[in-house]
Amino acid sequence: MSEIKISEALNAPMISVLLPAYNAEVSICQAINSILSQTYSDFELIIIDDGSTDKTAEIVTANYDDSRIKFVSLVKNLGIVNALNTAISISSGNYIARMDADDVSRPERFLRQIEFLEVNPDHVACGTAVTIFNDNTSYDVVYPHAHGQIMAALQLFHRSVCHPSVMMRSAVIHKHNIRYSSEYPHAEDYALWKELSNYGKLFNLNDSHLLYRYHEEQISSKYYKTQITSSRKLLEAFLKAFLEKGHLNFERSVYINFLVQEGNADHIALSHYEAKHVYEDLLVYVKQSADIDVVFARKILLSKYCLAGLHYHHSFFNKIKACLHGLFSSPYLMVQIFKENYRHFYFKKINGFFKRL
Repeated sequence: MSEIKISEALNAPMISVLLPAYNAEVSICQAINSILSQTYSDFELIIIDDGSTDKTAEIVTANYDDSRIKFVSLVKNLGIVNALNTAISISSGNYIARMDADDVSRPERFLRQIEFLEVNPDHVACGTAVTIFNDNTSYDVVYPHAHGQIMAALQLFHRSVCHPSVMMRSAVIHKHNIRYSSEYPHAEDYALWKELSNYGKLFNLNDSHLLYRYHEEQISSKYYKTQITSSRKLLEAFLKAFLEKGHLNFERSVYINFLVQEGNADHIALSHYEAKHVYEDLLVYVKQSADIDVVFARKILLSKYCLAGLHYHHSFFNKIKACLHGLFSSPYLMVQIFKENYRHFYFKKINGFFKRL
């Protein structure tokens, strides 16, 4: 194990942990305890109670008397973007780590992230794999590993960095006045990764260091439509150079629809012909991008091509054709596609159905 230094600035912690909370009385203690139990202990924990109407604030103030905790209670609910920006403004650590009020950090999370960032000064952020869980089951999700893979994921709307797992260099954030943007509600992290990538590399550890709780009230479920709208807007910005070039085979919206696929949204479904040629056009584009891992980008595009054929009301022949194309191109990838879609269905449909019985 490498030797990890303690922050040299007078009274300044090595890490500032940003933990926004809104009506989190059920889970807030588990989240806080997981931070206070970290094996790397040189941190400040900034808890922003975002105008909760339950007992979140009361629980925090009554149960914790730790000098590392900074507790701020906002009078009214301002939203996660404003809560996080408030926390950044009072942070003093060399690194900024994120944490959500309904998740659990594993004990060695901070240690492993500090170890990586201290010996890789060209990297500005480090996330981790996560374990998605609820009351009934759990499974691990590994995120793209190296910078080129993460950039491919960002450009093509694939999972890139798990927001509550990330640790970032605060010097970069403060020097360039980087903040969360309210322009992309419930997708503000995607914009943040893109902006951070202008000043260094992004990375994800392959080991799971965060337990990510799945429930029906989380942002990705409760504000799904808003998140999708923001994601489409972000993709148009990310792909501006590609979308503004001449001689595209289709309207811009067709390319965005290919990348941001929504279940039960037949009005934006692509035909087999459109999906095939959009796949080919985007593959040419990523091959011309210096900071994108082309092999990984091709896998993302291939998965979206296959899903475009499977999710919508295409003919049975075209669905089989899409499956066979994917199977012969990358058998492992097809196994992953079916596995992930089963998990998605199980968590959001089957579990929800039995919970309501």
